[in-house]
Amino acid sequence: MKITFWGVRGSIPSPGEDKIYFGGNTSCVEVQLKNHIFILDCGTGLRGLGNKLLQGGGNITAKIFLSHYHWDHIQGFPFFIPFYVPNNAFEIYGPTLGGKNVKSLLEGQMQAPYFPVPLSALQSNLSFHDVEEGNCYSFDDLNVSVLPINHPGGAFAYKFSSHDATLIYATDTEHYEGRIDESLVDFCKGADVLIYDAQFSPEEYHGQNGGASKKGWGHSTMFHGAEIALKSKIKKLVLFHHDPNKGDKAIFEFEKRARKIFPETVASFDGMTITKIEGEKIEVSQKAFQHQQEKTPDKSNREAEEYKKMLIKQEKLASLGTMVAGLAHELNQPVTNINLLCQVVKEKSKKNKLNQEEVLEKSNTITKQCNRMIKLIERLKNYASSGSSEPENKKVDISQVIKETLKLMENQLKKEEVSVLIRLDNNLPNILGDFYQLEQVFINIINNARDAMKENKDKKKELKIRAKKNNNNVLVSIADTGYGISQKEKEGIFKPFFTTKPVGKGTGLGMYVTQEIVTSHKATITVNKTQDGTMFSLSFPEM
Repeated sequence: MKITFWGVRGSIPSPGEDKIYFGGNTSCVEVQLKNHIFILDCGTGLRGLGNKLLQGGGNITAKIFLSHYHWDHIQGFPFFIPFYVPNNAFEIYGPTLGGKNVKSLLEGQMQAPYFPVPLSALQSNLSFHDVEEGNCYSFDDLNVSVLPINHPGGAFAYKFSSHDATLIYATDTEHYEGRIDESLVDFCKGADVLIYDAQFSPEEYHGQNGGASKKGWGHSTMFHGAEIALKSKIKKLVLFHHDPNKGDKAIFEFEKRARKIFPETVASFDGMTITKIEGEKIEVSQKAFQHQQEKTPDKSNREAEEYKKMLIKQEKLASLGTMVAGLAHELNQPVTNINLLCQVVKEKSKKNKLNQEEVLEKSNTITKQCNRMIKLIERLKNYASSGSSEPENKKVDISQVIKETLKLMENQLKKEEVSVLIRLDNNLPNILGDFYQLEQVFINIINNARDAMKENKDKKKELKIRAKKNNNNVLVSIADTGYGISQKEKEGIFKPFFTTKPVGKGTGLGMYVTQEIVTSHKATITVNKTQDGTMFSLSFPEM
């Protein structure tokens, strides 16, 4: 499979001195596989592709797949010279829209007063195929599947799969606020190359720095492309559909920022080729990398740090969701007790059989149950409302953090029949840090252990927590009797969006966030397989 980029801009062609490197043509990608040519979208880059195909001589045949019909994806259609040559043959695939099929929609832009030459004047052999959700097409050993994506008026992503390579073309799609697009993640799983809409930065998308918000415009950011690539285990992420206002310098900066999250990222440019897709190795034409080494400005890591803070908050929300479910279950018992006591008081009052001593007894019991609920809610509230993602750097008793964490998770562990063996040395030295961030670290590790033990049904579920002093450090170990971490899991566990769970189960951020918090406390965390399961080891410098 060979992939060539003929147009990488979005919205409108944008030539200019500041865009010489990446180019200004709108969306058009050529995919060659054996004797087949596939053309993805017909932006202004299509004209250059047409000129190249004519140089080869002989009859030209190709399949054209349109993601949608916004101008920047069909602007080059009337200027594709091979359409005007007899004996050439093209199959054109595109979505229906408003009851109109692909042929009638393309005829519309080639009618007066928009264009002087009608579609009927094209002399090549054209066949039109309406694409709908769920369609799948086969061309020898290549399969093409379709996924609707989030864009005003609708659009499709395409997956091109052969026995040796898989390409995802997902331009013009807007991410969903606060969550990853699980359907797109599933669609992309294990692909070699993902071409993704990265028109805006997160700041531009949210309307920061004085600009208008881009929400609802149907486009995404380089960070969300990196999220999809990580979670889908993509080998190469290609940033695409560049903003027409952005010069070369700005696009290189997008590429640099995305690489901090997903290192195998490249910003596409007019003429870029992906010529070899073999196993883990994907060769991309080197122009972008060479130029970047010369021109990329040396900026701070502030943007990546801000993104890490957002991920920490996102994982905290996921933890809260799990704990709220447990809290609802735990609150059920005292509420039931109070309800029963109230019923008894009510019935005895009707029969005048309630004496003052009994009233006092029932009242005390109700008060105890209410206090129990207040404490449960207060624990959750404290965790939920705890500070920012920056460590507070206060004196912290690590033993108290562990005890409070176990109180928060008590009901969940009981429900899973997990027994907890805890051994905390007396008079452990204090450490410098943030109580609630450290609580999140232990919640994430214990949740990880609980899930591992849930999968291993042949062993007794046992969680061992140990804290002790060693030289000038406080050491904490958390060991489980789960299935035991594999070498592959060990290598990936602290990477963002790494998960062994099915799509939609878990964020893949828990252990990444854990490591980020631990590192911010100038501490270390390691994980190893043990005879009984898995053990996490943490080392915190004492104050």
